Amino acid sequence: MAIAHVYIHRLEEVVEQAGRTDREVNVLLPFVPMLVFLSGIAALFAGAALMPPVPAGGPQALGLAMVVLGLLIIGAAVMLYVTYLWITRVNMHLERTAEGYDLMARIAEEVGLHNAPLIRSRLHEVKMANEKRISVPLGLALLFVPLGYIYVFHLLNKRLAAHSSAERLFLAELMEGIRRRDPSFSRLPDDVRPVPDRSTFLYALLTVLTGIFMLYWVYTLTKDPNEHFASHRRVEREILDSLKRLARGA
Repeated sequence: MAIAHVYIHRLEEVVEQAGRTDREVNVLLPFVPMLVFLSGIAALFAGAALMPPVPAGGPQALGLAMVVLGLLIIGAAVMLYVTYLWITRVNMHLERTAEGYDLMARIAEEVGLHNAPLIRSRLHEVKMANEKRISVPLGLALLFVPLGYIYVFHLLNKRLAAHSSAERLFLAELMEGIRRRDPSFSRLPDDVRPVPDRSTFLYALLTVLTGIFMLYWVYTLTKDPNEHFASHRRVEREILDSLKRLARGA
């Protein structure tokens, strides 16, 4: 059982990493760039309406142009930062859980769970889903391509939704094995909040037709991972505690 304790020690480290990798983003943060851009447009129109007629190159006109340009630059910078946060936290979650689930499968084998081979089989499916990461440079560059944000939004949802789907099958097998040996363990796969597989076509169509639907789409890109990550931390901690009990009693 010595090898099981080595795996458990490493799993403890991986679980602790969740505080760094599975970062929750304030749902209001992604709307800051929009507010800044709107402020810039409002400043432009307000300045044009309130200022007396001046030469195009006059100090007042230049001052207004600098204010508007500054707001646009700030909005773009915040937009890039938010997108960077979105992408990196998905990528880091996929990387961390791939290692964590590999360790759980190894421990399941070491403590002799009856369905350890099936757990290992489900692990392969999780790893295949988790291998598909999102390129940070590509994601940031696409923001400056007309409608490129749609593909970025598509990747953010689909990568995490695919992971969530494969993860649920793995957890179902692992939890069933644990419950047979540890009656105090009562978690179910759905206790890890699933990530909805949202229709990119429908969401893009509604965004183009209404404009305002984009606000909801942006909201889901923050809310879905937040809920998934928060539930993930709670459940994996209980899985770890149960595996530790099984290792001690094996």
